[in-house]
Amino acid sequence: MTSVSPLTVDHSDGGPDSVAQRVNFVIPTVITSALQARADRLKVSLFAVVHAALSVVLAKLSGNPDVVIATAVDGRRTPQLDGVVGMFVDTVPLRLRVDGDVPIDLLLSAAFDADVAAFENSSVPAELVGDVLGGRTPQVALGLQNFAVPAVEVAGLRIEAREIETATTKFPMHVSFSPAVDGSLTGAVIYAASAFDPSSADAVTRQLSRVLASIAEDVPVLVSDLAVGTAPSWAAVEVDSSRTLTDIFTATAARFPNNVALDDGQRTVTYAELDSASDAQAWELVARGADLVRCTRFRRYGLSRTWSECWRSRKRARHSCRSTPTCRRHG
Repeated sequence: MTSVSPLTVDHSDGGPDSVAQRVNFVIPTVITSALQARADRLKVSLFAVVHAALSVVLAKLSGNPDVVIATAVDGRRTPQLDGVVGMFVDTVPLRLRVDGDVPIDLLLSAAFDADVAAFENSSVPAELVGDVLGGRTPQVALGLQNFAVPAVEVAGLRIEAREIETATTKFPMHVSFSPAVDGSLTGAVIYAASAFDPSSADAVTRQLSRVLASIAEDVPVLVSDLAVGTAPSWAAVEVDSSRTLTDIFTATAARFPNNVALDDGQRTVTYAELDSASDAQAWELVARGADLVRCTRFRRYGLSRTWSECWRSRKRARHSCRSTPTCRRHG
């Protein structure tokens, strides 16, 4: 199951052409030079290196090693379009599997091969690819400019190119890089304010910068050795001890019913399906006279799981489990 939406949104009403915010950052010249040197040694592109680094971050945040992002490519494929004014841009999905037990060099080469294969099929309409993905489109896009526009001196005037801020984004999150004249990479995380909070975009920025710095060291280590934070910053919130695990699960299932909750590599279960299955299991335990703590192993949807039905007291357990089908939510 590929992850086209690796980030949990902070707000559920995000959509295309949403009002955009941005977080700017810089990859220093020394790190950019080292990244290019490693790319040259492996005979891959700098874009492939950045693609691999972003995929590592997204795989870490989502817990899914199979990540799909999007990028834009030139759509002028025939000479007949050379004299036509307008934007001819196609969107290409890029898929990469991030395995922690492989060397970094192997991941970078795999990213390059995947990118080349995707670009060779860039004429396939994005709508058709979306249909293959079940109507889903990539949540995160990546862009890397391959040239820097120099300043021009004309009759004593200095003319510089400036990016036009449209304050909109076609994707919930867009990560872009462009080279600066000093050899550094100017980066930006542009995100839909209706989907993400500034702290979420800032966390992606910090982790991506950290991974790129690790890759720049050019040492023979595994992907799992890359310096990625243990958790996104927005997860590090104060724990609400008044909520039980089942309370948290129920709220999550209500907010993200169609998100994947369990994946054994062959089949997946959504939060809605898991919620329904656990309700059925709770009733089964009650019918068998469950009391206090009852743990049972069973298989549903082809996934092996351990369920614990816990109640705070024997009296409350007897009352709750015999009066409501959702007794699991009481403990």
